[in-house]
Amino acid sequence: MDSQEGFGSLIPENIKKKLHNGGVQFSELRQAGKTPDNLIETIYRFWRGGSIRVERNWNGLLDEAEIVQYSNSACFLPDDRIYINASTFQNLWKLATWNVNSIRTRLPLILEWLKEHNPDVLCLQETKVEDQLFPVLELLQSGYECAFYGQKSYNGVAILSKHPIEDVKTGFRNGYDPDNARLIAGTVSGVRVVNVYVPQGQNTESDKFKSSLTSFCRMNSGHSSRK
Repeated sequence: MDSQEGFGSLIPENIKKKLHNGGVQFSELRQAGKTPDNLIETIYRFWRGGSIRVERNWNGLLDEAEIVQYSNSACFLPDDRIYINASTFQNLWKLATWNVNSIRTRLPLILEWLKEHNPDVLCLQETKVEDQLFPVLELLQSGYECAFYGQKSYNGVAILSKHPIEDVKTGFRNGYDPDNARLIAGTVSGVRVVNVYVPQGQNTESDKFKSSLTSFCRMNSGHSSRK
């Protein structure tokens, strides 16, 4: 299920059509939601990711509505008009990957790099942190959702995205290598993103090299299937 479908499941069909055409006032959209709290949270996620456009005319004070850009302090006004950007998921987006070798140690570098290069998705390996200590708040404040799978001191993988991350799964199919947090998958804008950390195999005679080959074989057999 792509992100637009996930958004659409929270609102009636007639409101959904308006979003693609003439837009919908925030007050109307909020009242029409099947689960208002979930809908409002999802609207903010889409605004942050650039999947919706927000126009504001300050209750008729402006002859031409202004486009309101998302920021951490931004909020909706009742008469703001919201549009779905139909082209959002058809455009190319930027994905990057980075073996960070400890996300907590290099968090300032990561935040600086995200600000400079503005990727849609960043896959991280060797985060080396347990899930409860992952720096979610700092990354959210930088405009990125997080999906992560980690452990103390070793391994660890994460997906950061400006767009909603759906259907997150962790680990290899058939329970391969359950003691190491090395694979996470999620769907972003209808694209399945699989992020895997495979340690370098050193020389071809080493056990690590054989283990790396096995990991690739397991990955090819079906990626990730466990929650």
